[in-house]
Amino acid sequence: MNNLVNWFTKRKLLIVSFLLSILSFYFGYISTNNECFLAYKQCDSVAYTFIIFVPLFLLTIPFYFTKESTFISWRKFLSWWIPLSVLLIILSPHSPADLSPIYKKTIFWIMGGGLIFISFIFLFVKNKK
Repeated sequence: MNNLVNWFTKRKLLIVSFLLSILSFYFGYISTNNECFLAYKQCDSVAYTFIIFVPLFLLTIPFYFTKESTFISWRKFLSWWIPLSVLLIILSPHSPADLSPIYKKTIFWIMGGGLIFISFIFLFVKNKK
């Protein structure tokens, strides 16, 4: 796992997050236009799973210009935050069930918002040192 995390340099993370963001928009587009080719019309579930990479891509841009030590700390944080986010999004129900407000869209907003908030803390605290 550590080798995989170390493989992601600033440039590679920027490219991979951009490509996964495009994939998210693609699945979101085909799910809204009823052109889904996956079994059981699961394109919207796939889109919600990949959509966590949109804020990741937007955050990679400012981290691209930070000190290497700041980027490495942020990359270590991402190594557990992104898999946790994807897992929670996959396991959450597609629509609210039994009056529970927790479903894919809610999990995305919580995890995406948390990613943005914690990343800005990394950006400001680590860069001041």
